Amino acid sequence: MTLAAGAVALACQPASAQAAPPRLRLVLAQVEWAAETSVARNGSFFSTLAGPKDDGFATVLLLPPALTPKVALKAEVLFRRLGAMAKAAGVYLAGAATARSDNGEQTEGFLIGPDGALLLRIPKIMPDALAGFSDRPSALTSPAAFPVARLPFGNVGLLVGEDLFRPSHVRALCFNGAEIILNCATEVAGPALAARRDVNAAISYCNMVYVAVATGSEPSRTGLWDWMGNAVLPDGGRTVATAIDIESLRIARRQGIVGVPYASRVLPPMVRDGLYGPTFKGIASGRQSRPVPATRLEWSAEAGRRIAAQAVRQTPNDKLITAYDALLVKSTHRSVADAPNRRAAIAQNIKDFLAMVEPYARRPLSKLVMFGEFAFTAAGYRTMEDALSVTLTWPGPELELLAAFSAKHKVYLAAQQLEHDPKFPGRIFNTAFLFDDAGALISRHRKLQCVDMLGTLPDTTPGSIFDRYVGEYGEASLWQVVDTPLGKLAPMICFENMFPEVAQIYAQKGAEVYLHLTSEGWDAITDTRYAWNAARRQHAMQAAAYFLSVNQGDDPTMRDPYHVIGETQVIDPYGRVTGMLRESRPGVLVARVDLDLLLVARSDTRTNLAIWDEPGVYADAYLKGHGVPNNLWSDVKVSEFPYRDLTIYKEVVARFEARGIYTLPRGAKP
Repeated sequence: MTLAAGAVALACQPASAQAAPPRLRLVLAQVEWAAETSVARNGSFFSTLAGPKDDGFATVLLLPPALTPKVALKAEVLFRRLGAMAKAAGVYLAGAATARSDNGEQTEGFLIGPDGALLLRIPKIMPDALAGFSDRPSALTSPAAFPVARLPFGNVGLLVGEDLFRPSHVRALCFNGAEIILNCATEVAGPALAARRDVNAAISYCNMVYVAVATGSEPSRTGLWDWMGNAVLPDGGRTVATAIDIESLRIARRQGIVGVPYASRVLPPMVRDGLYGPTFKGIASGRQSRPVPATRLEWSAEAGRRIAAQAVRQTPNDKLITAYDALLVKSTHRSVADAPNRRAAIAQNIKDFLAMVEPYARRPLSKLVMFGEFAFTAAGYRTMEDALSVTLTWPGPELELLAAFSAKHKVYLAAQQLEHDPKFPGRIFNTAFLFDDAGALISRHRKLQCVDMLGTLPDTTPGSIFDRYVGEYGEASLWQVVDTPLGKLAPMICFENMFPEVAQIYAQKGAEVYLHLTSEGWDAITDTRYAWNAARRQHAMQAAAYFLSVNQGDDPTMRDPYHVIGETQVIDPYGRVTGMLRESRPGVLVARVDLDLLLVARSDTRTNLAIWDEPGVYADAYLKGHGVPNNLWSDVKVSEFPYRDLTIYKEVVARFEARGIYTLPRGAKP
């Protein structure tokens, strides 16, 4: 990894040292270009693309990857020429090109200043999978530094091609202070193209970062997504030009301290990196070291090996149900808060909603039933005492109703419930239960990323008592992918959708069908459904897996109306939405799951990008203690909820600012 002068991993910028940044113009080019073309000709061409000069803007020109040359230039020659081109055009020049060294040819990304200085130089990590592979190696298994260039107008990171589709590559850049992520890529037509476009919205929203993509000619993903996940796509021919307001991003990143973090969508400080880091490190250490391919034939052979390993399962092929219906039950959001006997009310809700789905469960193709988060209690239990009053345990009479239904109708059943565990007295877990078609409990997933940190729900996440929890149940209990005749099933709960590390680790463990049990509410101010839906499509596309997401229906008669308008939907392995219930009223979505289609998607190396996920590249980024520490609630009384009053959230934001992950707005005090 070469890190040029001016590109730093982390640096603290005191507010007093900040001057008013220049305005920034971003120009995304949809053109073909060659690095071997003369400096004068390219310099003039780039100057024309960049537009007006001396108008008070700093211009960043993002190019798609250069055309592949017959013989690549030596690296020192290439970057010297590119520096001269940037200087001639008077722009910050970003893109990727093939560079030759003593070790052969490699695709490298670059960011060059208007004075010709090389600010960023990074090797491509993923292979050229979308283009059908190339006769070049990549930095597939090498630990990456993910450098960020701190420039007068903002902090810029760069990812080349498919590298953008690994969520932890993006997160590592953001942990290093990135405010804008540039991506120059090749794009191809195919069933996953629309989902790849949507991924940019999820990336920008989940990281509070601008994402700019240049992919050249059609089909194109060229565009800019702001830190709220909104697409910014002004009209343009071969270029798209727009302004970027970094100051608004910096202000928004601070809003969570003085406002309402959930409404402000300040997600990065909530990342439990201490939870993910050891898992990534463990996966990396367990992988056999292999040489990185250097030719198309070698890449194709390695892809075949990885696809075969991914397809290994415990369930015999003759027991696999290759096509079946999943029943996503959008039940009424029926609160038990005012019931004289809450446990009895929960049991009645379970009976009522099982009766609602029973006619569908009798159908021969129906093999899976799913209920949304808080389906049997509704949400809104904010105090410890209140929440404890609606917790259940397994085994127990209420949950045994679900097990009996599974056994009666020979269906698998997934449902969420606040749970108490006798091994951890007084604690509340937000748990997804999965019963098999004989009524046996085969998975109990306890929510890893919750709104507990915002003081919203006093539940215990495994990370809050990490050492005790892992000591009792083992680290494998955190990531339960269950190998069944319905495929490899991976439960997720609500907010975990917005932390892509959860789905990413599940994918590394072979997930084929995500079971997302959710309870998402919106209003006119905080309606972020587009980004949440984009994240769902992101997980399906990046893992080449089904993503089944079941929300609740709305109940306007409840004491404290919580309008649940999130869509219940099924997403196929190409990231396509193939079924949806949009209305807030109750209903059952019959979702077809076709494991043969999944295998077809995974056999296509342009679609199955998950096989190239190498945690050794980015694991160290999660081991620096940036985010929420583990064990915050292990050594204090259960009643002393440590996340109350946003204390931990504020501490993490302050740490982000002190370490330079967040740059302060002008005039702001640490």
